[in-house]
Amino acid sequence: MSATDAMTAANAIVAETQRVLAGNPTYGSVQQTDLTRAIAGRLAKAAFDQVPNLATSDETKGTVARALAEMGQTRTWNLLIDVIAQTGKYGPNAQDLTGSNFVVEGEKRYWLHIALGRDLNADGTVDVLGTQLEEVIE
Repeated sequence: MSATDAMTAANAIVAETQRVLAGNPTYGSVQQTDLTRAIAGRLAKAAFDQVPNLATSDETKGTVARALAEMGQTRTWNLLIDVIAQTGKYGPNAQDLTGSNFVVEGEKRYWLHIALGRDLNADGTVDVLGTQLEEVIE
């Protein structure tokens, strides 16, 4: 595949993605809930229409669609939790346990990254696909 054909196919995929997100797709109607791995077929068709020699065999068509499907993480929720852990004590004259009586002596900050599967299990839970705790050093 030439660089020109690759760029033409890529531009067609980007344009169709923008039309889908805007609710004005080229190939039939689409709902926001349809933006899953199944959308890869629609995007591959956009590329094949612009670069016909790309769709020379079923194997090639499947390869393009699989590459597009595996590229995204449409079945994953990625969360970032910003944790600020403070150490300290309450002053000797503290009347209650409100924050205004807490004297901060130290502070650490962490980012907790969590990847959750979007598909519900039979018991109503979701799978934790990965976690990472990162200390933030400023």
